[in-house]
Amino acid sequence: MLTYEDVQFQLVEMPAPFLNQEGDYEIQPEATDSIRACDGMLLVVDLTSDPLRQLQSITRALEDMHISVQKPSSRVEIIREKGSGEIRIATSAAKTTLNPDKIRELLQSYGIKNALVRIYGNIALDDIEDAILENVTAYKPALVIGNKLDLLGAGKASLNLKGQIESELPVILTSCMTGQGLAQIGEQVFHCLGMIRVYTKEPNESTPSQHPFVVPAGTTVRELARGIHSDFAEKYRYSRLWGPTSKFAGERVGPEHVLGDQDIVEIHTG
Repeated sequence: MLTYEDVQFQLVEMPAPFLNQEGDYEIQPEATDSIRACDGMLLVVDLTSDPLRQLQSITRALEDMHISVQKPSSRVEIIREKGSGEIRIATSAAKTTLNPDKIRELLQSYGIKNALVRIYGNIALDDIEDAILENVTAYKPALVIGNKLDLLGAGKASLNLKGQIESELPVILTSCMTGQGLAQIGEQVFHCLGMIRVYTKEPNESTPSQHPFVVPAGTTVRELARGIHSDFAEKYRYSRLWGPTSKFAGERVGPEHVLGDQDIVEIHTG
């Protein structure tokens, strides 16, 4: 487990990619299911052995698996749910021009009756269908870790690596021998995954829970309530809010309020 403040991330070490006859990396078959299921990736390269080429070879191998580390300008996520009895649609700031009823009709034609559809950017109905059929390239946030910084020759390679890719992927330079750079990983993973922490508080209690709900950025109060318990969403009345996205302490907000990191929410049902 990797700890960052009050959040813990589970790290799973994958079998190392192997070099094929052409000198390119290939992903071990037993690693593919875990990679597809993960929330993000740490790509570890050796700073003493052409790290840029290593990284390029690994990302090409991932692309062959239809996995990309480059965030697309538009994408669709379909999160299937149980018991909600509805298809909910959440869009980013760049609204889709699609009619929500058309999206619901398409999902229902494939037998999907309970789902949250997250839309980023402006997409077409065909993109929704590709997401249903999983005929798409999956985006996985990635953090590049250049290791062996303590060894001779690593310094020049590290500057080249950062200069070439840091505008596209975050890079941390580390040494597992000396511990240099390792303390940065938790914070970088948290930001790389695009997560936020939301704390809940019981009505009439003065202090919030010590353990936050860790949810994707852009999560609304309604989505948080549903994640806690289906009854919370069905019997929801209103919420009170403290924290970065509140205008004042204890502000009363509705179910579509978008939460921010370290917000404190008090959910009222009836």
